[in-house]
Amino acid sequence: MSDGTNSSGSDWKKVFCILFTIFVLGKLGYKAYDAFIVQPRVEAEIEQERNNPFSITNQLKALRKRNAAADAWIKEFNDKIKSSPPEKDETFRLVELARHEDEISWIMAAKVNAQTLDAIKADKVKAQQEIKAKKIKGICRKNSVTVSLLNAGFNVKRVYVGEDNQEIISYVVTARECEKLQEDTQDTSISGSQQAE
Repeated sequence: MSDGTNSSGSDWKKVFCILFTIFVLGKLGYKAYDAFIVQPRVEAEIEQERNNPFSITNQLKALRKRNAAADAWIKEFNDKIKSSPPEKDETFRLVELARHEDEISWIMAAKVNAQTLDAIKADKVKAQQEIKAKKIKGICRKNSVTVSLLNAGFNVKRVYVGEDNQEIISYVVTARECEKLQEDTQDTSISGSQQAE
């Protein structure tokens, strides 16, 4: 009495065993693939990211380190400023340094008479340009603190405040402006030496 029901049951068992074996082997194969192929690639990419100086992570770390060093230097500098007595006849006196993001401000107290103050207020842009033109050579002087700050990626801002601590005038100097000033100075010295020959 063999009607085939028993053989179909054993066929299902065989199919189930084969499918189960394929599933187990597939799972083992996936684990082996993950352990020997995927994980080493991921670890290599992580290591490459750590060693790449241009990675965003490393750039952020360098930026934080730069800012922390600048903040420490500013605090030390401000302590020195506060401990030094003002001179009686100073027209401009450095009062404080401050950092806001990528800009370091040199806050200067200025003794300005009413006539000069009125002239500045009359044409503030012109006054800014004139003062900046007079001061930029000193700011961009080689081996100066300000050039070191510019080379570190900061902009240097000069802020002049009156006796009431209100801003009179301010201007910003960038590294590019100092580079351009150096280029112009070199061009002038080269053309001057050629004319002398």
